[in-house]
Amino acid sequence: MCTSFIKKTEDNWFVAINFDNDGMKYSINTKKKDWFIVYVDTGKVKAASFGIHKSGVFFNSLCTPSNGKGDYRRGKGVIHTTKLLIDIIDEKI
Repeated sequence: MCTSFIKKTEDNWFVAINFDNDGMKYSINTKKKDWFIVYVDTGKVKAASFGIHKSGVFFNSLCTPSNGKGDYRRGKGVIHTTKLLIDIIDEKI
């Protein structure tokens, strides 16, 4: 289980994350304006794992092996969490 804490003061943000990693390679990205994002290499793509925007928007997306029951399927009202996070990061949502 991952636990994340954020504290905002008038001058600073403090982020503490218990980042459970089962050995996947990860990278920190601070190039996206106003974001601090950690990506993990899932073998297929580098997926956003957790991040925070200066406005306080925060996400934590666990990257764990599938058990098959939650496999992606297309359908009305269905969105892949990676797409959801990309839209949040790109400020489309």
